Parts: sequence; structure tokens; C-alpha cells
Amino acid sequence: MTTTKPKAKTAHVNMMTDTIIGNLPLDGLQSIMRNLLTTQPGLTPIFEEQTRNYLYETAHKLSRAANSALDTEAFFASLRKRICCMVGCGLCYQALPLLHEVVERVASLNAIEAEEYRGEIAAVDGDIVQALTAIQKTLLVPTGSRDLTDEEARPLQDLRSALLACRESYHTKGQAFLLERGLDATIQLLDPSATSQTTTTVQSTLPPELPPTPITESFTLNDTIQLPRIFTGLWQLSSPAWGSASRSKMMEQFSSYVSRGFTAFDMADHYGDAEIIFGRYRSSSAYSNSMFAATKYCVFHPMAVSEEAVRANVTERCRRLNMEKIDLLQFHWQFVCSPASK
Repeated sequence: MTTTKPKAKTAHVNMMTDTIIGNLPLDGLQSIMRNLLTTQPGLTPIFEEQTRNYLYETAHKLSRAANSALDTEAFFASLRKRICCMVGCGLCYQALPLLHEVVERVASLNAIEAEEYRGEIAAVDGDIVQALTAIQKTLLVPTGSRDLTDEEARPLQDLRSALLACRESYHTKGQAFLLERGLDATIQLLDPSATSQTTTTVQSTLPPELPPTPITESFTLNDTIQLPRIFTGLWQLSSPAWGSASRSKMMEQFSSYVSRGFTAFDMADHYGDAEIIFGRYRSSSAYSNSMFAATKYCVFHPMAVSEEAVRANVTERCRRLNMEKIDLLQFHWQFVCSPASK
């Protein structure tokens, strides 16, 4: 006599699964989630949707009154985690009021507190850049990119006002302003043609520079340009998840690389504010002519190729890099099977 093994009841399976979720170490749960999303890409939209649902359902827990009651360390930890989740699941515009709130808290810190939380403030600076990069992606259309609507621009204008007020507060108190990247990126997103209101502070933040050291490992590009075989990649500026630092600290590192002969830098239009920061550094350096900027024009969405769209993107690369022409423009087209690419 043969018997058929009964199927496990759904309720029992769910209970046991929940036991795993409740007892796995955090790093184990994160590793499993990453593996699931990597091996089952169809789960990603579901994961993002469920994240959005959770954030909406728990939004009432993050009232201004509740946030103001938190001590500074808990405040940064709580709001930064939520902001990162919101940006990650597509709620980048909805994250702007929380970023505004964080900027106001940063503005209220005294000199001792600002120094104590310098790392957290640098991470907030990166959060702003990442949120604005996500917003830029929402502006992509088949013909290139569109302008912000009035409704979309309003919270960005509020954020810009908060950042400018924070900068004024810090300068009045004789403190170094620590949200330079966020202010630069916000200004440029709202008004691409505007001259950055923080550029004037770049020169004073640059450390004493040393001339580039000749490097032995090099190659020649286009039979005319000699470059180091190793480029300095700026991908990590795309997200504070890779680490955070102030703009002045990044420029110190740029200067250190250049002085050792690593004068070539690689970036892209979606590497956060990499182009903006490098452009600020290069234009303020005494050795700008020794540097080489390689950036990328990346297409991650279906679009109609036109002279207007291409010219607009290349012009944006030049503007962000503060250059009249780009040393090397690399083209990345994700949709290689698109009829428009043939």
C-alpha cells in the first residue's frame, strides 16, 4: 500500500518561516535577502512595493513632535534609516520633508555637537545627494529629460532654503558648513544654469598642493595624452552606503592622488555628485591642466535618440564638470536590443 506524503499546511510553513526571520542574525537576514533578489529578480518590484506599504503604514510614528523628543544620536539614526529606505523604494520626493527636518536639526547644533556628529552629518550630506540623484532619474523621458513641475520643485526649494539657512547659521557661529555637497546638488537640480552658491568657499578649503609626481606605469591615449594605467574611480560617491566624507575631505584625497601621479579620474552622470565635486576641485587646483576627467553618458531607459537629447546630456556633463569640453566621454547603453540603438 502506498501513501502520499501530505503537504505542509501554509500556516505551519509561515510560522516556521517567521521563526527563521525572528531568530536569524541581522547580517544573515540581509545576506539571504540579497541572494533572493539576485537570483529571483522578479521579487524586486514586490519587495519595493511592500517596503513602500510599510513606510506608509508607519509614517504616523515619525511626527515632528516625536522626532524632536529624540536625542541627537537617535534622531540621526532613526531618520537616516527611513530616508534611505524611502529613496531606495522610489519615495524620493516624499523623503524631502524628512531631509528638511534633518537639516534643521543640523543647523541647531553647537560647535561641540557638530564636531561630535561630523560623521553623521557627512552621511546626511550623502543622503541628500542620493535622494536628488533618484529624483533626477524620475525626470528621464524618451526625448532626454523633462523639467520639474511646480509641485515637484516646491519641497526642493524648501530644502534649499533650509540648507542656505543652515550655512548662514554655521558661518555666524564660526563653524565650518558641513552640508556643502547637498547644497550644491540642490541648487544645480533646481536651476542647472545657476552658478553654485558654494563655489566661492572651495579655494579656501583646498590643502597646500604638491605638483604631480611622474608615474612609471602609464599609457598613451589617442597618440597624444599620457595617462596613468590606474584611474581613480568615483563610483562610491553614488551612495553614503559606501562611506561618507565632507566635500573638503574628498578634495584633500583628490589632491593626495594627484600629487602621487594619479591624475586621471573616472565618473558618470549617475555617480551622485562626483562630477560636481571633481569639477569644483579641478577648477580650483593649480594643477588642473595635469588632470584628466573621464565620465559617462548612461542610458538606463528606452529613449528616442536625437541630436537634442544627446546634446542636452553632453552639455550637462560639461556644466557639472565646469569644463568647456570633456576629456573622455564613455557611452553606456543598457537597452542594446532597442530598435533606436541600431
